[in-house]
Amino acid sequence: GPFDAVLMDHWKADYAADLDALVSRGLLKDDALVVADNVLFPGAPELLDYLRVPFDRAEDTASGQPCLAVASQSDSEEWPSPHFDTRLVPSAFEYRPETPDALAFATYRKKRNGDR
Repeated sequence: GPFDAVLMDHWKADYAADLDALVSRGLLKDDALVVADNVLFPGAPELLDYLRVPFDRAEDTASGQPCLAVASQSDSEEWPSPHFDTRLVPSAFEYRPETPDALAFATYRKKRNGDR
């Protein structure tokens, strides 16, 4: 049956396509929680686009490597998209605690208000 929760911690460039596959195949229960790791560093821009989370391309000050930065820095901000409500939770990158990162917590909404 459909999943209640999904943890994404694989190839970052595949996050969005894999999440879309779960949605299109009906493999998520309503209110399923999807957690994606390392969405800012090294970054998952395709996923953030899919979830409609605004971001800017940036450079990690500790390593000089490319990364992403959230365009809005409100800790309580939640971004709606056609199927998800998403919140980013700041975290440190696991191998370099001085490098900021985030986890995406996206709640699946099978039907939005007004949907049938």
